[in-house]
Amino acid sequence: MDDTAELQKLYLTDAVKGQGLSYELIELIEETAFNKGYKRIYLETHTNLKAAIHLYEKCGYKLIEKPKEVVHSSMNRFYLKELA
Repeated sequence: MDDTAELQKLYLTDAVKGQGLSYELIELIEETAFNKGYKRIYLETHTNLKAAIHLYEKCGYKLIEKPKEVVHSSMNRFYLKELA
Protein backbone atom coordinates (compact mmCIF):
# COMPACT_ATOMS: atom_id res chain seq x y z
CA MET A 1 0.00 0.00 0.00
CA ASP A 2 1.47 3.30 -1.09
CA ASP A 3 -0.20 5.16 1.76
CA THR A 4 1.27 2.92 4.47
CA ALA A 5 4.63 3.66 6.09
CA GLU A 6 6.58 0.88 7.76
CA LEU A 7 8.45 1.33 11.02
CA GLN A 8 11.27 -1.19 10.82
CA LYS A 9 13.60 -0.44 13.71
CA LEU A 10 13.48 1.56 16.93
CA TYR A 11 16.37 0.98 19.31
CA LEU A 12 17.53 2.94 22.35
CA THR A 13 20.70 2.54 24.35
CA ASP A 14 20.33 1.49 27.97
CA ALA A 15 21.61 4.93 29.03
CA VAL A 16 18.46 6.68 27.73
CA LYS A 17 15.81 4.06 28.43
CA GLY A 18 13.07 5.02 30.88
CA GLN A 19 13.09 8.71 29.96
CA GLY A 20 10.06 8.69 27.64
CA LEU A 21 12.21 9.07 24.55
CA SER A 22 10.53 6.10 22.82
CA TYR A 23 7.16 7.82 23.03
CA GLU A 24 8.63 11.08 21.72
CA LEU A 25 10.24 9.26 18.80
CA ILE A 26 7.03 7.41 17.94
CA GLU A 27 5.13 10.71 18.02
CA LEU A 28 7.69 12.36 15.73
CA ILE A 29 7.65 9.38 13.33
CA GLU A 30 3.85 9.44 13.16
CA GLU A 31 3.72 13.20 12.63
CA THR A 32 6.35 13.04 9.89
CA ALA A 33 4.61 10.14 8.14
CA PHE A 34 1.25 11.95 8.29
CA ASN A 35 2.77 15.17 6.92
CA LYS A 36 4.24 13.17 4.02
CA GLY A 37 0.81 11.82 3.13
CA TYR A 38 0.84 8.41 4.79
CA LYS A 39 -2.46 7.24 6.27
CA ARG A 40 -1.19 4.44 8.50
CA ILE A 41 1.96 2.89 9.94
CA TYR A 42 2.67 -0.84 9.87
CA LEU A 43 5.25 -2.65 11.96
CA GLU A 44 6.40 -6.15 12.82
CA THR A 45 7.79 -7.35 16.13
CA HIS A 46 8.22 -10.54 18.12
CA THR A 47 6.53 -11.87 21.26
CA ASN A 48 9.95 -11.93 22.98
CA LEU A 49 10.16 -8.13 22.70
CA LYS A 50 7.81 -7.37 25.58
CA ALA A 51 8.88 -3.73 26.01
CA ALA A 52 8.32 -3.04 22.31
CA ILE A 53 4.87 -4.64 22.41
CA HIS A 54 3.96 -2.55 25.46
CA LEU A 55 5.18 0.63 23.74
CA TYR A 56 3.33 0.02 20.48
CA GLU A 57 0.07 -0.95 22.16
CA LYS A 58 0.24 2.04 24.52
CA CYS A 59 0.78 4.27 21.47
CA GLY A 60 -2.39 2.94 19.86
CA TYR A 61 -1.06 0.30 17.47
CA LYS A 62 -3.56 -2.51 16.90
CA LEU A 63 -2.56 -6.14 16.55
CA ILE A 64 -3.53 -7.48 13.11
CA GLU A 65 -3.45 -10.86 11.42
CA LYS A 66 -0.24 -11.90 9.69
CA PRO A 67 -0.15 -10.22 6.27
CA LYS A 68 0.32 -12.36 3.17
CA GLU A 69 3.68 -10.76 2.49
CA VAL A 70 5.83 -10.60 5.61
CA VAL A 71 9.20 -8.89 5.23
CA HIS A 72 10.88 -10.34 8.30
CA SER A 73 10.10 -14.04 8.58
CA SER A 74 11.29 -14.25 12.20
CA MET A 75 8.65 -11.75 13.38
CA ASN A 76 5.33 -13.07 14.68
CA ARG A 77 3.33 -10.00 15.80
CA PHE A 78 2.02 -7.45 13.33
CA TYR A 79 0.61 -4.02 14.11
CA LEU A 80 -1.12 -1.21 12.28
CA LYS A 81 -2.07 2.30 13.32
CA GLU A 82 -4.30 4.67 11.41
CA LEU A 83 -2.92 8.21 11.44
CA ALA A 84 -5.21 11.18 12.02
